[in-house]
This record gives sequence, C-alpha cells and structure tokens, in this order.
Amino acid sequence: MISNINITLAAYGIDEKNVISTLKGVNSIIYKCQKTDGSYIGVKEYLGDATRCIRSMEREVDSINFLYQHNFKNIAKLISFNKLKPSICYEWIDGSIPEGNNFIKSQIVDALVSLKLIHNFNPNFPLAIDAVSSLTKLNEQIEQRMLVAKTYLNDYPSIWQLIKKSQVLKVKDSFLNDTFPINTFSFSDIGTHNMIINSVSKVYFLDFEFFGADSKVKMIADIFSHPRTIFTKEEIISLAFKLSLSDCEFKQLINIIPEIAIKWALITSRRLSGNILIDGNSVAQILEQIKDYLEYSQYLRGISEIDMILTFPEFKRMQQ
Repeated sequence: MISNINITLAAYGIDEKNVISTLKGVNSIIYKCQKTDGSYIGVKEYLGDATRCIRSMEREVDSINFLYQHNFKNIAKLISFNKLKPSICYEWIDGSIPEGNNFIKSQIVDALVSLKLIHNFNPNFPLAIDAVSSLTKLNEQIEQRMLVAKTYLNDYPSIWQLIKKSQVLKVKDSFLNDTFPINTFSFSDIGTHNMIINSVSKVYFLDFEFFGADSKVKMIADIFSHPRTIFTKEEIISLAFKLSLSDCEFKQLINIIPEIAIKWALITSRRLSGNILIDGNSVAQILEQIKDYLEYSQYLRGISEIDMILTFPEFKRMQQ
C-alpha cells in the first residue's frame, strides 16, 4: 500500500526516502526534501477535513502570489501546488527560528507597515480568516468557538468552566463605535514561531493560510493579547502610531485586547480535540497554555484606558 506521504510527495517528483526531516504542526506537516541535484525544497501538506485543507492551500497560494506581485519578498518562493492532495511546494529556506530581540521586532513592524501600504494601494483581497470588523463580529466568533469547544472539553470541566467564566464581554463605556474599519492586511498568526532568519540575517515570514484583509485594531490586538508576546506595552503604542490608528481605533484596541486573548485560549483548546495530533506537547502543557491566556485576559482587563493615558501622556489629547 502506498503511504499518504508518498501520495503527497509524488506530485512533486519526490520519494519518501528523499525526506530529510519532518515537522508536524496543528494545521500542517512540513517535509524538507532533497532533490537529485542536491538542492532542497519544502513540501507543506495541510491537515484537517478535505474542505478545510483545500481552502487553506488555495488561500496560501493566492496570498503568496498576491504579496509577490506587490514586492513583498520576505517569503519563500512558491514552486507549485497540488489540489488532489492539498499541498504546496516551495524553495527551502535554510535558517532558524529567531529570538524575539529588537532586530526581529523591527522586522515585524516593518512588515506590518508594508502590509498597510499594500492595502492602501490595492485593498482587493479577501478578508483574513477570522477577520474582525466589529465587537459584535468578535462576540459571534467567540460564541461559535465555544459551541465547538464544548464538544471536546467535556473531559476537562475545570478548564471549560474557566473559559465560560472568562468569555463574557465587558465593554467599557468609552467604547465609541462597534465598527472597526478594514484597513490593512494581516498575517493573522504572527510571531517568531512563523519566521525564519538565515545566515545573512534576512528574515522570512511563513504560513499564509490565514492571511487577508483585516482591521488594524484586531491585528494589533492579536499581537498584544498573546501572553508570550515579544512586544512591550510601549512598543504596541509605538506600533499603533506607525500604523496611524485614529483616537477611536485606539480606544477600541484597549477594549478588544482582552477578548482576543480569550479567543486565543479557544484556538489553543482545539489541540485537545481527538481529531488533532498534540505532537510534542502534553495535555498538561496545553491546559497550562489555556490558563495563561485566560489569566492574561483578566490582567489585560485591568489595564483601563485611564491607566494607559496616565502611562503614556501623548494620549491625553484623547480626553480633550
């Protein structure tokens, strides 16, 4: 019987014996393969149900092509793709996952500014997966994830109760407008885990299956709400300035950050589903990660707008 690996690799003229290494994630498997000429390619196979796999592959292919057309070259070059066994083949990048130092943070900020400029020039690309255009939309997404999570968290009642307790949205009186303008492009899942730095310090961004148009409010909240973010509060404020957030958007950002943290907790909880390989992380580690998100959400709710303005005097003008 031909293995699933061979079926995937055959489309690119690669045999299983040419696989140098394999990296499994929640949403995909990456194979590093050696060609007959000694060079390397990467093959990314998508995981999940058939509809999701095809959607992820098509979104990633379209995203890479779109970004290349707009001179965003800090991505691996796409060679080909296969719809029958949803996967892509790309030029292999030799490098390592970077540390969250000042140089890497500057590279992320530069990339986000570039994405905003691309959106200004050509906004005609689909919404990011789970894009948020309003607080109401975010609430709907959280409720939908809650319904799904309930089916696989029966064995973890303490975590389920923590999630239920945390997911109630607490909107402050200062929330001026429910709507967030869709005004940038976002990687959606940005961080050092989706980056590679090579021997000459060139940084590449990986994983574009969730890429698309989104609000700057939601994109910055994604970055800041992760409990292991490499950005400080001061750096998030600086990013908000560089992306030209309006006064209203900044106030929305303060309110949405804790709720995005709850959403990340629910996304992480998917790894406890019987349909997903945990791979390298014990159940105890995953439960601890979920608790981190929930505790972080509660902490972030304590950072009020007044606290922010007192900490950063430049925002006093918002009260005028």
